Amino acid sequence: TLWGKASNGAVLPIDEVAQAAGTVGYELMCAVAPRVPVTVG
Repeated sequence: TLWGKASNGAVLPIDEVAQAAGTVGYELMCAVAPRVPVTVG
C-alpha cells in the first residue's frame, strides 16, 4: 500500500506522503495513475 489502509490496519494518508515529498496529494495521484493499477475497496 503506497497510502491508505494496509491489510494490517496501518493507515498512511496521501497528504502525509505528499507533504514529505514536498508536493500535494493530487500531484501524487496524477503521477502514479498512468503507471500503477488502482485497487479500491
